[in-house]
Amino acid sequence: MDIRYNIVSRKVTAMGHALKRHHAPSATVLRPSCFRHVLPQRRGFDFRDGEIVLLNRLRWFAVRSRLSAHEDIEKACFLLSGKRDVSFERFGLLFFLGLDRHGRHDVSFHKPGAKSASKDEVWLLNLLRALDDDDASLASRMLNWHVQPSARRWMWFLANGLHSSR
Repeated sequence: MDIRYNIVSRKVTAMGHALKRHHAPSATVLRPSCFRHVLPQRRGFDFRDGEIVLLNRLRWFAVRSRLSAHEDIEKACFLLSGKRDVSFERFGLLFFLGLDRHGRHDVSFHKPGAKSASKDEVWLLNLLRALDDDDASLASRMLNWHVQPSARRWMWFLANGLHSSR
């Protein structure tokens, strides 16, 4: 019987305390190829109906927010909260402006019309799905993971406005 092995290299990080005690700083683990089915397989994101159109609109907002004048997000949110009929575009532009300014990392979006989705686009679609399903705890955790603590209140307001205005 011929067993082939996949070589997986593990590096020690701050989270790998157990690995640090038992192995050298860089350990090589041999794993039989027959266990590939056990490991999670990376596959594409499954879009729901209408999400590709929504994603392309959001991509345009991301591009336009980088080209627009920088506004004070807190003041803009105060003005938006007093109005009833605020457009999806207005919430989208402010949401992406807030992500650019107060995000924990740089946000990457593909060009409008691209067939695949980046990890940040998948995050945004999952955030909107959580709001669709009325799962506020999941949506707030997702937003907290992506946004600095000082801007979470305003970004939560903008995410809810983005969801309700579409």
